[in-house]
Amino acid sequence: RNLDATLIEIFTYQCALALERAVASAEMQHNLKRLTRSEAVANIGHWEYDLNTKTIFTSEGARRICGLESRTYSLSEIQQIPLSQYRKMLDNALYRLTHRNVPYDVRFKIRRINDGQMIDIHSIAEYDSQQNIIFGIIQDTTEEEKRKEKLQASEERYRRISEITSDIIYAYQQTPKGEYR
Repeated sequence: RNLDATLIEIFTYQCALALERAVASAEMQHNLKRLTRSEAVANIGHWEYDLNTKTIFTSEGARRICGLESRTYSLSEIQQIPLSQYRKMLDNALYRLTHRNVPYDVRFKIRRINDGQMIDIHSIAEYDSQQNIIFGIIQDTTEEEKRKEKLQASEERYRRISEITSDIIYAYQQTPKGEYR
């Protein structure tokens, strides 16, 4: 009788644990879907660089932005994505983050792997020296940069128009005798 009661208790406990795990797993999957959707809506992604294994993990958002397929890459593979003129600046920023704790906040261009499209990137990262891991985000700022360029071009046009207009107005001002210069 005691054995039966003990077996029932153990079975009940195991069922409760299995149910808790199933609920936690479902919640985790739901949160992962939310994160993935958030990354797509905000046009961002995240990455993690393990300096011990020299491996970089990329989120779905980061893979979408860079045109990547796999979840993990070596540092040398990832370093091929930015345009070459940014390599030194990016290497220096990574060094300063890991050796001097200087914030990693960089803007650069990449050529997306899957379609060759030029993409403007803003990346921010932080370094966990205890685990020797860098965690960062990337954001596709291409549309923002295009809007800035259009705004600057528009401002330049209006500045020129204003200068020309003021020159015309000055040239045709009336003198006190009612004559125009």
